[in-house]
Amino acid sequence: MTEREIKFKYRLDALIKLRAAERDVLKIEVERAFGEVERKTRERDSISRSIRLAEEELRSLCRSGAELQLENQLRLQLYLRQQWEMRSAKQSELDEAARVASLVVAQLDLKLKDTKALESHRERKRRQFDGEQLRAAMNVADEQWSRCKRGHGG
Repeated sequence: MTEREIKFKYRLDALIKLRAAERDVLKIEVERAFGEVERKTRERDSISRSIRLAEEELRSLCRSGAELQLENQLRLQLYLRQQWEMRSAKQSELDEAARVASLVVAQLDLKLKDTKALESHRERKRRQFDGEQLRAAMNVADEQWSRCKRGHGG
């Protein structure tokens, strides 16, 4: 590298690195949020299966003409009511987890766009810098050629 050659330095490189680190953290948050959505979905679906099985069993007993004692009927009704309430609570938890996941995805999307804009800006500045360096090098070469030509009587 000659004295005239200057290395390209982008004044916002630190900001790009910061945005990249923030993006990486948000990617982990997205994975965690979707994991939570999956876990809440499994919990809700498990309760739904329990309800469905209990209701199918009750319908089967009724079709077969089996008589349930009043105490057993009340217990079963209480169990089903509790299961439906628990399923409703799990659905609310799932809805909240999905809302949080959606917010984190939106934040990641913004961070990706921000980082891409900075990187595009850096590339434009690099091309501008390279052009300036090329023009400076051509001016030096022209100057040297002119001196050489004058020195040889041209």
